[in-house]
Amino acid sequence: MNIFEEICSGLREGKKLFLATIIRSSGSVPAPLHSRMLVTYDGGPVAKGTVGGGCLDGAVMRTVLKGLPEGVGVLERFRLDDELG
Repeated sequence: MNIFEEICSGLREGKKLFLATIIRSSGSVPAPLHSRMLVTYDGGPVAKGTVGGGCLDGAVMRTVLKGLPEGVGVLERFRLDDELG
């Protein structure tokens, strides 16, 4: 199942969904432009896909969980250095 089918399925089921997408990058990055990670929340967060793996995916998950109560979109900048972990 592709990520857009997952979105449609989750919406039909009434799940809270968050789609993280790389919209700009510079320098050496672990994932290409337009990489996506879908985070669903059904008693706990579940991620499908990746925006770079490891620390970056974890940072995105923390950002999603902070915005969960408001249910609003966020434009976030992540810098891949020692501070991300």
